[in-house]
Amino acid sequence: MIIYISGEPMVKRAVKVVILSLLIILLISNYIITPSIIRAQETSKIIVIHAPAVSEIKGKEVGAILNITIRITPGTGKVFVSTTPLSMIDMQASAKMAVLVACRLANVNPFKYNFYFEINAPALIVGGPSAGAAITIGVFSLLTGIPLREEVMMTGMINPDGTIGPVGGIPTKIKAAAKFGVKTFLIPLGQRYCTVKKVETRTIGPIIEQRITTERVDVVEYGRKLGIQVIEVGSISEAIKYFTGYELPEPKALTEPKLPTEINEKLKENAELELTTVRSDLESLKKLAPSSLQAYLREANRLYSLAVKAMDKGDYYTSLSYLFNTKIHLYFVKFYMEIKDEEDAKRVFVDVEHFINETRRTVYSVKVANILLLEVITAASWRVRVAESLLEKAKKAWSSRNYRTALENLAFAYARAETALDWLKLIVPVETVGFSMQSFRRIVESYLYEARTVVAYAETIISEMGLSSQLSNLLSQAVDNLSWAEEALNEKNMFLTLEASSEAIVYATSALSLAVASREALQYQFEHSRTEALKVINKVLQHKITPLASVLYYMRAKAEGDPVLAIILYKMSAIHANTILSLLLFGKEGKTVVSPLTIPTKIIRKSTITYVTTKPIQSIIKERTLVIILSALVIAVIVLAIRSVITVRKEHSYPFKV
Repeated sequence: MIIYISGEPMVKRAVKVVILSLLIILLISNYIITPSIIRAQETSKIIVIHAPAVSEIKGKEVGAILNITIRITPGTGKVFVSTTPLSMIDMQASAKMAVLVACRLANVNPFKYNFYFEINAPALIVGGPSAGAAITIGVFSLLTGIPLREEVMMTGMINPDGTIGPVGGIPTKIKAAAKFGVKTFLIPLGQRYCTVKKVETRTIGPIIEQRITTERVDVVEYGRKLGIQVIEVGSISEAIKYFTGYELPEPKALTEPKLPTEINEKLKENAELELTTVRSDLESLKKLAPSSLQAYLREANRLYSLAVKAMDKGDYYTSLSYLFNTKIHLYFVKFYMEIKDEEDAKRVFVDVEHFINETRRTVYSVKVANILLLEVITAASWRVRVAESLLEKAKKAWSSRNYRTALENLAFAYARAETALDWLKLIVPVETVGFSMQSFRRIVESYLYEARTVVAYAETIISEMGLSSQLSNLLSQAVDNLSWAEEALNEKNMFLTLEASSEAIVYATSALSLAVASREALQYQFEHSRTEALKVINKVLQHKITPLASVLYYMRAKAEGDPVLAIILYKMSAIHANTILSLLLFGKEGKTVVSPLTIPTKIIRKSTITYVTTKPIQSIIKERTLVIILSALVIAVIVLAIRSVITVRKEHSYPFKV
C-alpha cells in the first residue's frame, strides 16, 4: 500500500529530503574545515605594482624597481607597512596618505578596511617618499576593480590634495624603468629639466683625482633615447588616466564658489567697521607721528587703498586681509609712540599678552560639533598660536635691545590675535552637518604623518640644491608649523594639529616645487593649483555644504598679484576642501543649524596710547646710550689710572742714569 502526501509518494519525498540534508551537511562541514581560506578569498583583495627607486650598492646610487604588494581586508582603517630590506625613508607616511587620497577618489570609507603594504627592494632604498603616488594608484585599482596597464610606471610623492609632489633621481629611475620594459613613465609636473652630478675620475701615478660637475638634463629627451615616453602629470587624477584609460568623473561645469548669504553679510559688516576704524587711526597718526615713522604710515596707506578697492568689488575677505596688514603698521607706530620708558614697555607687553591669552580662552571655549565650527576653530586656533610665537619673538628682541624688531613683532602678534576673533564672528546661523570625531582624528593623524615626511624630505633636497631667501622662508614656516603640530598633538589639541600640519605640508611642497620647477612651469603650476582647488570645492558643494576656509583662501588667491603667494593660497584652499570632503565621505552625520557666538567684550584691549609729536621710545635708546658712554668713560679713566701706577713703579725700579 502506497501512502500519498500532497500528490507525491512519501518514500520519494523522504529520499529527496535525505539527499538535500546530506548536501547541506557537506557544505557546512567544508566551510567549518576551511573557513580561513574561503573567507580570505571572499574578502581579501591583492595587487602587485612596481615603482622606481634609487638604491645604494657598494656606496653607489643606482636605479631599482620596487615590488609593492598591496592587500585590503575588512577592518578599522589600520595601515601596515613592511619593507625588505629596511628603508632609509618613512614609507608609513606615504602609505597612509595614499590610502586617504585613493579612498576619497573611489568614494570609499577607509575606516572600514585594513591596508597591508609589503615593499621589496633589491637593495637599501635612499631618497624621499617617491612611491606615494604609485601606491595611491594601486590602492585605487584594488578599490574600484579597474586594472592597471603594466607598461606604465610613475614616480612622485602624493599630497593630501591629490597633487603629485617633486622627487629626485629621475634620470636614474628612468634608466631602471627602461630595463624593466616600461613604455610610459610619469613624473611630477615641472621636473622635465633636472640637474645631475657627474664624478670625473683621473689617475696620475699614485694619485687619484676626482672632480664633481653638474649637468642639466631634459628627462623627456633622455627617456626618448631609451625608448620611453616621459610625461609630466600634476595630479593623481591625471596619472590614473594614463594607468587605466579611465577618466575620473569631474563636476561638469566648474562654478566659482560663493559664500552663504549670512556669512557674506557678516564679512561685509566686519569689513565696513574695520575700514572706518582704520581710516580714523591712519588720519590721526599721519598728523602726529614723527618723520622717522612716516614710511610705515605710507605703506599702511597703500594697503588701506587696496582694502577699499577690494571692498568696492564685494570681496570682503580680501579687504579684511589688506586691513590686517594695514593694522600691523599702525600698531607698530602706536606702540612706538606709546612707550616712553621701560615701565611703559612692560605695560604694553603685558596688555598684549593678556589680550592673546583671553583670545585663546575664548577660542577654546567653543564646543566643536559640526563642520562650520570645525573650520572656524581650526583657523582661529592656528592664528592664536602664531600670535603667541610672535609675542615670544618680540620679548627676545626687546631683551636684546633690538627695539624696532621687538615692536614690529608685537604689533604683528596683536593684529594676528585679532584675526582669531574675526573668525569667531563668522559663527552665524547657517545649516551645516555634524562629523565623526573618530574619523576626524584618523584624518589628522594622516596629515601629521605626511607633514613629517614632506618637511624632512624638503629639508634634505633644498639643502643639497642651495637655499634662496624665498625657499628658506617657506621651509622655515614649514618647520615651525610642524613643530606646532607635534606640540598640539601632545596637548591633544586636534584642531591646531590639523591646521599646523596642513600649513607645514603646503609650505614644504611649495618650497620643493619652486626649488625644482623651471620658470616656464610657474604659470602652469599657477593655473593647475587654481583648477585643482576649484574642482575639489565643487565636489564639496555637491554635498550642499560650503567649505568656508577653502572658499576664503580661493577668493584671496584670486586677488593676489604675486603668483608664488597665489599658488600657496590655492594649495591651502585645496587641502582644506579635501579635509572637508574626507569628513563628508567618511564620517558625515546629521544636519544642524549653528547658533551664533557672542564674543566677550572684556578681552578687547583698551589702548592707553597718548598721541605725542616727540619720539618717546628714543628716550630709552638715548638713556641706554648715555649709560654705555658713561660706562666707557669710567673704564677709560680706570685704564689710564692703572697705566699711571705701572709707569710710576717702573720709574722707581729703573732710575735714570747719567
